[in-house]
Amino acid sequence: MKLWQKISAVSIAVTLLTMSTAVSAIIAIQASARRRADEEQIRSSIDVFCSNCVSAVSAQGGVYRDVTLQSMVQFYFSQFASVLRYENVYYSLSADGEYLFNLCPYDPALLSEQHSLPESTEEEPYLFRTLSEQGESLLVCSRSFTVSQSQQEFRVYITKNVSETERQITRYRLIGFGTLAFACAVSALLTALLLRSALKPIALLTKTADAISKGNYRLRTDCSSHDEIGQLSAAFDRMSEAMEGKIDSLDQELEQKEFLIGALSHEIKTPMTAVVGYGETLLRMPLDREQQMVCAGKIVEAGRRAETLSRKMMELISLTEQHPDGKRQFLVSGLVESLRSVYPQRVRFAVKAEFVYGDETLLYSLTANLIQNSLRASPGNTEVTVSIEEKGGFTVIEVRDQGCGIPPEHIQHVTEPFYRVDKDRSRKAGGAGLGLAICSRIAAWHGGTLDIESRVGERTVVRVSIPALTT
Repeated sequence: MKLWQKISAVSIAVTLLTMSTAVSAIIAIQASARRRADEEQIRSSIDVFCSNCVSAVSAQGGVYRDVTLQSMVQFYFSQFASVLRYENVYYSLSADGEYLFNLCPYDPALLSEQHSLPESTEEEPYLFRTLSEQGESLLVCSRSFTVSQSQQEFRVYITKNVSETERQITRYRLIGFGTLAFACAVSALLTALLLRSALKPIALLTKTADAISKGNYRLRTDCSSHDEIGQLSAAFDRMSEAMEGKIDSLDQELEQKEFLIGALSHEIKTPMTAVVGYGETLLRMPLDREQQMVCAGKIVEAGRRAETLSRKMMELISLTEQHPDGKRQFLVSGLVESLRSVYPQRVRFAVKAEFVYGDETLLYSLTANLIQNSLRASPGNTEVTVSIEEKGGFTVIEVRDQGCGIPPEHIQHVTEPFYRVDKDRSRKAGGAGLGLAICSRIAAWHGGTLDIESRVGERTVVRVSIPALTT
């Protein structure tokens, strides 16, 4: 059973129970009121009959024999009965077990005996309600009285046919429970429709979750409601976006690592082929001393190139992973002195900053790679200029050469691993195609950027901007 069906069933059951209780209580109150009205009418009538008969006889004065007294009571009773006559109300008078007056089609005394009516008193006349053989509902009230001149007891019966009252109560029940049935049917229909509509976002949420589990990470619920279900859908969408971003990041990282491994396998073939080729030449070919030295030199050169390639790859891979926070403020002069010791010629430094905030080892590697690229691309009689200065809250490291330049269509790709503008010239110069990729990663790790300006045949300017330390 679905959730909306369960909630509908519970809601309908609660509604039915509550409304049934309310309708039953209302019908019971109405029925009780109608019956009390009938009982009050008969009680008032029988009190009037008894008191008026006693008063009328007492007003005559004198002492009468029982027969005469009965005749007088019968006369006054019949007069009052004719005056107070109501439809379906019958008056009876008895004395010594015999009726003195009786207009009732039933025998009230016999009904009293059959249903064991309790003895009445002047304070509390008893009432009796029963069903006769004809299927009519009767309300019988009996009360006895005596006249002060005599000890003879008279008994008055008032019998009222209350079938109409009972039928009215039955109609109340039919109307009440019919209305209840109709209200419950309408309530059930509306509850089911409203719940199904209200719970549609949950169905959409389930469908979306199922689709996402099958790989459709871009799917969203886009629920616009402002209730708790809408809040749940919004939280689900935020979770989906975060998960999609994480999966995309993992996919990109995996794709990048696969590319790097594939590129490394491809790139390392060249030095390894040279090593194997010249090694087999040394083993199998009769060579003189000079030829052996040439082969050995080629093997050493290829080995060093493979070593450089491996070192660069390890450096690049380490930058793709979470790097320990080695940022600190250090003197620019120390960095420049270290670079001067490695590049004593053809490199001119222009320093206008005193401190740099970052990882000293990584920034040294970044600057060294830029210098190496510029020296490879520049003629031997030109200089490479390295400037370090502060501009607008950034430390800017700029390396400028007078080399062959980079064609515009290649600039956006030169920071990709193993990308070379001129592959033959790069290999001959000892480049692995990883320098600018490493520099770009180091700049990004520092929260900075790497920009390249170049004119073919004239110059290339590589500018790295990293945030300066703010206090």
